[in-house]
Amino acid sequence: MHALLSGQGRAAGARRTKGLVYCLAALAMWLQPHLAITAQAQVLLAVTQPALVIREDRGGSVTVRAAEVDALRASGRPVILGPGHCWSSCTMFLGLPNACVKPTTVFGFHGPAIKVPGLVLPPDEFDRWSRLIASYYPPAIRDWYLDQARYVTVGFVRKTGRELIAMGVARCP
Repeated sequence: MHALLSGQGRAAGARRTKGLVYCLAALAMWLQPHLAITAQAQVLLAVTQPALVIREDRGGSVTVRAAEVDALRASGRPVILGPGHCWSSCTMFLGLPNACVKPTTVFGFHGPAIKVPGLVLPPDEFDRWSRLIASYYPPAIRDWYLDQARYVTVGFVRKTGRELIAMGVARCP
């Protein structure tokens, strides 16, 4: 009884309630493709989901990342980029409507490349993959990427969150 009346008991109850809300939101997200969920329920899901915080992400497969970004877009879940690093395919999160960046986050952009040293993508494949990646960016970053950054295939073109905010990306509170 004493634990229920103390701050410790209230805090534990709040954690259980918060955990239940997250669990229900996860269950609803899992069911969403299988059920017709109303627009009102989708708004509730977006509000009750905790933000996905990305601090250190070195990128990875563009196709895997595209599927992840598409799922996040459908869920409405907020995404916070930073503080830390967001390199390569991680930058595809920038085009999400609920994404924001921390000014000190460092982003690394580069063009599509084959991981085998000395081999390069054929021009049509290079263009196709570049445009796929760029399609996940807000317009100003998309234009810059297609004009400049995609041609860097060794290393990265680095930009800070502050620079991307100046290009129109939302700043995290």
